[in-house]
Amino acid sequence: MEDSTIVTDSQGVAPAPPELAPGTLVGERYRLLQELGRGAMGCVHRAWDAEAGRLVAVKLVDRESTIAPRFRRGSKGLLQLRHPGICEATACGRHGGLDYLVTRYYAGVSLDIALRWLGRWEAPNAVRLTISLLEAIAYLHRQGYVHRDVKPSNILLTSEGRPILADFDLAKPFAANTPDSGVFSREALASSLRESAGCLSGTPLYLPLERLRGLPAEPGDDLYAAALVLYQLLTAQLPTDRSDYRDLASLCAAREEPVTPPSQLGAELPRPLERVILRALSPSPEDRYETGEEFIAALRSGECPSGFFRALSSHSA
Repeated sequence: MEDSTIVTDSQGVAPAPPELAPGTLVGERYRLLQELGRGAMGCVHRAWDAEAGRLVAVKLVDRESTIAPRFRRGSKGLLQLRHPGICEATACGRHGGLDYLVTRYYAGVSLDIALRWLGRWEAPNAVRLTISLLEAIAYLHRQGYVHRDVKPSNILLTSEGRPILADFDLAKPFAANTPDSGVFSREALASSLRESAGCLSGTPLYLPLERLRGLPAEPGDDLYAAALVLYQLLTAQLPTDRSDYRDLASLCAAREEPVTPPSQLGAELPRPLERVILRALSPSPEDRYETGEEFIAALRSGECPSGFFRALSSHSA
């Protein structure tokens, strides 16, 4: 099973939008410079914002694609979010038969590329990045939003090494906070709940057991994925990153078992930190951390020895 986003429903996924030549003007102000990536969920271009005088990223999706409604919903929601750890969106609209989203352009690389370059990370660096990621996720959840596709390729690293959570194509409102958040309408909530019936969206290798079994997305799914990212930083692999996990049934079977402790895979980390990670990756959702704030507190609190956090502070300086 590959580390790739899938969206399964009765309609399938339409092809990516057609290629646009460099120099194409989108939204009467964004001049495309270079295509940065392309896949089933659309394509991304580096572009020049003629009005603001700066580089931006422009994502384009075919309006006839079955993922277009998700993309439009995610784009409108992202425009309302403001957090230093979340990709900053500045505009969305329509260009011919395409929908587009404009975001800030971040110079740097994605975390999956950094992992391929660097291999396993030292524990203080890995925890520091994960705490920053969890702060963004916790903010997202307070706004009544669940990302549904947290993974290294959707985490950008700025030139300063700061993580930015990106790619909100699959993000949606969730029932718990939406009535109180004021961010999403009742219509948006009803649409998201209808969509969740009989549909699996996300990257299977980063989904918890209950989601693989078809339950609706919950905030805890993002926390589970963040814990897997931390595990991957420490060990340079996923607990389920083996060639025999080729389908959902075998992946579900693997998720029913506790993960291999990172220390058994060569990671050097304090035993209390390992206990935090193993709890966050428990097969049972009742045993995991309920909120991003709780997970962060466990990483920062006395569950880890004070000497470790002196090292963490020195890495943060």
